[in-house]
Amino acid sequence: MTTPDPTGRGGRGALAALLCLAALPASAQEGFQGRYVTIPGIPSATVAPEGLAFGTLAYTTRRDSRSDQGRFLDSADGSLALGFGLGDASDLVGAQFTINVSSLKDDFGDSGSLGVRLSREVPGALVPTYAALSFDRLAGWGDAEGVDPAASLIVTSFPSLDAPWGTLPLMVTLGVGTHVANARQDPGVFAGVGVGLTRNLGASLAWTGESVTLAGAVRFEAVPSLRLTAGVDDLFDQVDGRRLTLTATFFVQDLFGG
Repeated sequence: MTTPDPTGRGGRGALAALLCLAALPASAQEGFQGRYVTIPGIPSATVAPEGLAFGTLAYTTRRDSRSDQGRFLDSADGSLALGFGLGDASDLVGAQFTINVSSLKDDFGDSGSLGVRLSREVPGALVPTYAALSFDRLAGWGDAEGVDPAASLIVTSFPSLDAPWGTLPLMVTLGVGTHVANARQDPGVFAGVGVGLTRNLGASLAWTGESVTLAGAVRFEAVPSLRLTAGVDDLFDQVDGRRLTLTATFFVQDLFGG
């Protein structure tokens, strides 16, 4: 199934990149008092640690594949991302490699692309802070073939907030990319703030470059390698694309016997 986009190609390729940004192990951290904090919907400057492999399955109620008329299609679809981490961002450079499968409909796996993110912890920062250079939409195949690669520069910090009921961990991300605004065709800025509400529950608000995403994320003591998120994309219907996005991420540590 081919869906149109402003370039005439790769509409579904954009879907995987958007949906699978949520709840990756690389994008979450256990903050103060063990509270869970993450920001679904935008990329983070952190990466999966050495030997961690993950799979993220995503579902949306409206497919993000706007045509030249600038509309979202009112049909559900999903995507899949598989990846792993190498290196150590705290020591030298951490790297994360991801394969994005664009759509779960029709011929599964017939369209997709690759992604690479390089991360480094900022030495001497007052709070844990990471800077990353991310490359997406690489080596596309199927509908994503010929789509221009995208690059982003990202900074993520983990400060804390003193509240009357205790100290809350925060996750703050700010980034600029070549394909962020105007259906990810033009340069733009994205940003977000996540807060750890409990050990297993986090909430966040993010600006994706042209709309707002409100999301919640949960993990389970009984299944520590599972993460679930639910979010409302385009919360204020700024681009006529309000939709529900759900993701499930499962990961395995010490893949290389570390």
